[in-house]
Amino acid sequence: MARIAKIASFAFLLIVVAQSIIGVFGAQIDCPEVAIRGAGAPDPGALIFFSVELMPGKSLARIPDGIERNRVEKLLLNKNDAWWTNLALEQVKFGTYELNYNIALQGFGDRSVEGGQVPLPPVDIMKVKFLGAAHKKTVKGIPMVVRKALVTADVLSDYYSPVQSRNVLGTIGGIASFPIDVPIDADVLIKESGAACMADFNYAYDISDPYSHNWDECFPQAMYVQFSVKDDVRPANATERECIHFHCNLPFPDHDCTDALDLFTGKHPAVFNYQRVAWNQTRADLARFNPFEEFDDAAIRTIPSHLLNVNEIYKYVPANTAAAQEGMVRNSGWTQVLLYDADDVNIGKRDINIGTIPFSFSGLGLPENPFALNGMYAFEQLHGHLHFQQYIWSELIDSQGGLWDTKEKLGFCLVGVARYLNTEYSPFFHDFWNCTLQGIPSGWYDSYQRGIPGNWKDTTGLPEGPTLFRLLVNKADQLPTGVKQCDSETGETLIDPVSTSQSCTYSYPQYPDGWCVDAFHSLVVHTPGQPPYMPPPDELLFNHHGCGKSYVTDRDNYFGRDYEIGPTRDSGFSLVGAQLRFCEGAGSSQVTLSCKIPASTVGHADSEIFDPDSQDPTKPLTIGQNNPKVGSEVVRVCESSRVLGCGTACRYRESLVTAVITPGETETLVSFTCPAARDSAEIGGAWSLYRANLVETLANEAGGTVECTVLPA
Repeated sequence: MARIAKIASFAFLLIVVAQSIIGVFGAQIDCPEVAIRGAGAPDPGALIFFSVELMPGKSLARIPDGIERNRVEKLLLNKNDAWWTNLALEQVKFGTYELNYNIALQGFGDRSVEGGQVPLPPVDIMKVKFLGAAHKKTVKGIPMVVRKALVTADVLSDYYSPVQSRNVLGTIGGIASFPIDVPIDADVLIKESGAACMADFNYAYDISDPYSHNWDECFPQAMYVQFSVKDDVRPANATERECIHFHCNLPFPDHDCTDALDLFTGKHPAVFNYQRVAWNQTRADLARFNPFEEFDDAAIRTIPSHLLNVNEIYKYVPANTAAAQEGMVRNSGWTQVLLYDADDVNIGKRDINIGTIPFSFSGLGLPENPFALNGMYAFEQLHGHLHFQQYIWSELIDSQGGLWDTKEKLGFCLVGVARYLNTEYSPFFHDFWNCTLQGIPSGWYDSYQRGIPGNWKDTTGLPEGPTLFRLLVNKADQLPTGVKQCDSETGETLIDPVSTSQSCTYSYPQYPDGWCVDAFHSLVVHTPGQPPYMPPPDELLFNHHGCGKSYVTDRDNYFGRDYEIGPTRDSGFSLVGAQLRFCEGAGSSQVTLSCKIPASTVGHADSEIFDPDSQDPTKPLTIGQNNPKVGSEVVRVCESSRVLGCGTACRYRESLVTAVITPGETETLVSFTCPAARDSAEIGGAWSLYRANLVETLANEAGGTVECTVLPA
């Protein structure tokens, strides 16, 4: 079975690793009784009222001023509540990292030292109330269409844990408030400012590839930190394996986060409020959220709805990187991969308590014994830390019924990242937030997000068409989902003497084929009448993109049409002409295109456009008479792969150039540098051209088609 390794995790939070355990791979594991929370409490649980006022919106800065901007304003002002609700729920998620990991971010910026996690409520229970209609607004010079909203939720938890997050939450009426500046137009955050608001600290640094973490691939809310600054970067001569700076992966940003918000997205000063309220059983019953079967013991499974968050893209993987050497792709070079989020929730009433796991990141040497926790964890030198090898299993079945090489998705730090259930037995605060004490509390989930190298499936060469992606967690049943059995004299965890799997490390030259040992897991007992929970595999049928296509060539983005507007959009593109076009002087010469949209091109008049997300989708948009029938278009030049014979359907920040072409006989010049060589096979000099409507609804599917010609050098 090929090996897919985890280089970094949304859950990886180790600012300081205890020096006493560095390199000590035989540390004793704690063996406490794992109880269901809330026994003997005055109330069955705790109720906390969550509220935050938001202002989601869309920037018009990249839309040509005049008639076309007026048309886009009209389009956005006419959007219905459902469309705006999606924007509000995306904006509220920008509190995720700072709230869920308040305990780990202490000491950064002006943060206080009090308390622990203050989790964001599950999005599934949030309610959105709009505080007025959508309207035009200029925010620090950025023209926008915005709408104010109030997001609320009743958070349900066990009785005791909220006071551990904030003392004030132990008192009825107590309020804890957290000011967090959030972007108004979330879609352009990473596209315009890169990693300016993303924080690498606490991530493991991949010495094989400083470009390994691509922020374009993850949801921007995943690692958003409002007080991130551009100058706190990893020195070029640094040797530590853990990132102790805001920015370690290249390219470094050009702006502090607060400046990036003002320049590109607009900034909204939100205040996230949590108020402890008196217990009310009726209110608790309405707030409770658990879409799965209840179990007294711990029970882990993937989250089906999160599996929908997949993107298929082209990625270049250099041969000398861990991603290539450890089998994350079948072959180095240009590959097609399916990015996915592996989010695994503990749906049981007891915590999964793995225990104390020693890590060593700073030293580059090999420990004498590379295995920990009875062989369940194995050390990998390229990453400088341990891997839990039997965590995630996945496979692909192509449109012809063929099974494509199953690969492991390795874990290395299993902790509680975010809260998915809203129940009396799911804690507000928990201890499993640091990789040295691993486990997943009841109702919380561990997350291995897209953007992490290896959080993908190599789809290069699959037949185009419907493809089944199947994902399963804990297939080898190694996680302790029952109550651990302890030695009465030593207090150590008893070990099941039957091995169900092996762990292997590939860092040791004396074992060129790998050093493998039997892996044994903790001995546990389960509640009488409840056998161990065996999760079903989650399945997703997606359309595997053919040559030269990616999610960028899908008609709509994740939410639908018009959530991406302007040249930064990464949806709605189509290939223009050949998969490969060629230029001389790879890496040095300039290529200039002359592009235009002929005025005679037939399009759709405003009165013919029906917007399915409008307040009344049965009525056409009547923006005005005598407007041009054709809207502007976006042209994007992408690098092509000579080996695959395909264009790479690139995203905005990967493109060689992206430009807006307005209708008419006037030509627009678009220039870019001829692609450089990447390796002995990909010798450079190959490119492809894509086009999209500037805003999908304005020109509709039958919009104008841009014409581009290459000018003589």
